[in-house]
Amino acid sequence: TVPLDRLEEVDRYALARYGEAAERIVRACDQYQFQAIFHTLNNLVTVDLSAFYFDVSKDRLYTLGARSEPRRSAQTAMYLVADGLSRLLAPATPRALSQGLSALGRHGLVAREVLDMRPPASRYDLTPRGRLLAAACA
Repeated sequence: TVPLDRLEEVDRYALARYGEAAERIVRACDQYQFQAIFHTLNNLVTVDLSAFYFDVSKDRLYTLGARSEPRRSAQTAMYLVADGLSRLLAPATPRALSQGLSALGRHGLVAREVLDMRPPASRYDLTPRGRLLAAACA
C-alpha cells in the first residue's frame, strides 16, 4: 500500500468523494432513509467511481509496472473504497456480500474476517490541487 499522504491527487479525490458518500450513507442508515442510501450509493458508484475515477485510472493500472508508485496509489485507493463499500453494504445486502466475499476468497484475494458494520473512521481531505480537480469535475 501507499501511505495516504503520498497518494496521487486523483486517488485522494476518489477517497474524499467516497468519504463524503459514506458519511451520508451512515446518517441515512441511522434514520432509516433507504432511498437516500441507495441514491447516494448509486451516485457514488456510477458518477464518481465508474464515469470518472475508474476511467482516468485504468491506464495506470494496465500500463505501469507492478511496483510503480502511481499504480500502487490507484490500487491502494481502490482497496480502501472497496473495503469501505463492503462494510457500508453489509447490512443491506448480506447474501450478495457473502457470495462476493466467498468468490474473492476462493481466488485468494481476501481473507474472511468479522466486519464492523461501520466504515473505518477515516477522513480524507483534498489538497488545494484536489479542490481544483473537484471544481473542474463539478
